[in-house]
Amino acid sequence: MVEKEHLHYEILRALDEAAVLDKLVSRVGPVCGSATVRRATARILISLEQRVVSLPEILHGKDFAVQMTRFLPPALIQRTIAERDFLDYLVSANQSLLERVREAAES
Repeated sequence: MVEKEHLHYEILRALDEAAVLDKLVSRVGPVCGSATVRRATARILISLEQRVVSLPEILHGKDFAVQMTRFLPPALIQRTIAERDFLDYLVSANQSLLERVREAAES
């Protein structure tokens, strides 16, 4: 699933860099929206795709764990972010939320 999302992001990024995205979005965007709104929406969708793809690396990374130790008591850390299963759940839950945001932005 993540590979597919990464591929979608790469396609959108390449289209944006080639200045094709603006033309594409202006043709397929909502009829009632302005071109500026459609371009902004497309860029938001690119950012969402990028975040969905990067979540596993971020949430399983050392920097995230270090930051969480600043806010969470040690006992909670041991039951949550120190457990791979919890981090997998956290990745999945956040990806699902971002997916819902993406769906809302596309509609």
